[in-house]
Amino acid sequence: MSENIKIAGEDIVLIRKYFQKKCTKKEQVTFINWIVSLEHESKLRKILRDHWDEINVAEDSKDPDLDLIMGQLHRAINIQFSQQRKDQSIASQIYRYFSRVAAILVLPLLAFFIWNLAGNKQIVLKERQPVYAEIVSPPAARVHFELPDGTTGWLNSGSTLKFPDRFDSDEREVLLTGEGYFDVFPNKAKPFVVSTKNSRITALGTIFNILDNPQDENVTATIVSGRIRVEKLADEGQVLTLGELGPNQQLIFSRKTDFFESKTVVPDYYTAWKDGKLVFRNKPMKEVITKLSRWYNVDFEIADEELEKIIFRATFVDETLSEVLKVLNLTASVGYIEHQREILQDGSYSKKKITLYLNQ
Repeated sequence: MSENIKIAGEDIVLIRKYFQKKCTKKEQVTFINWIVSLEHESKLRKILRDHWDEINVAEDSKDPDLDLIMGQLHRAINIQFSQQRKDQSIASQIYRYFSRVAAILVLPLLAFFIWNLAGNKQIVLKERQPVYAEIVSPPAARVHFELPDGTTGWLNSGSTLKFPDRFDSDEREVLLTGEGYFDVFPNKAKPFVVSTKNSRITALGTIFNILDNPQDENVTATIVSGRIRVEKLADEGQVLTLGELGPNQQLIFSRKTDFFESKTVVPDYYTAWKDGKLVFRNKPMKEVITKLSRWYNVDFEIADEELEKIIFRATFVDETLSEVLKVLNLTASVGYIEHQREILQDGSYSKKKITLYLNQ
């Protein structure tokens, strides 16, 4: 978007109404379309910067922190989208319920008609197979979900969850890629199973977190309450039971080797991401950078290998990337260079890139 954008008075009015929570549904859609487009985001930043005195609804009239404001807006919109998906899920369940009621009334009549048409020859009607849905958590976002059985949870940045519209078999199986937090609805007759490419987690009524990103060396299962059974899936189709875990326990196993270990942990450190927190307790900088990369959807380039060995301790609560980089600089002597995004051939922008180096 070029800098000679014409700023209309109604644009300023719309933004002010959004901050005051007075937008109509149509106005909310218009405003959200601005935020989710990189092209329009530059327009919004310019309006906020040049017309802050007209837009600001607080008594504090200091210059706006644009990165902080944009971060808060994106988080608010992610929450709104999550609620919309939840509402749509409820509507879908109601539709499926009445569809089943209609089927109960219609199918006996249809079967009777076919029976007579076919000369009383028995015809077997095939039962409808479950329809699978998929939830995708975009980069730099978290998504709340609720499954048909009442199980709830969260998907972390860049993760996906595939599940059927109903659980008809002896197990309630879902397919996970990435990281997910599950609060399982109890049903002793039907164990809840989370399958990934490398693992299989079985639970009855349990709260647990599973991290199985394809790029990581290890798979990590962390238990908040209840019990789970952890199995490793080998490439040859073999299933190896690694053990059962109880509250405050964690199991880590290698994708490629037979190594695995279990230990007692503080689960909150490993599940805080669902509440918008990043918690690091004496973690090597290499692990910190990996989490930050997924959390903010940026690529980090490490200029000094010694930097990866630094031990880091901090808690971030909904901070912007700029704020996190400043903390790294002040507390861990990590310098950084933010590179400009490039415009790709299709008109989109490249992923943000940041070079990290060790201050001498």
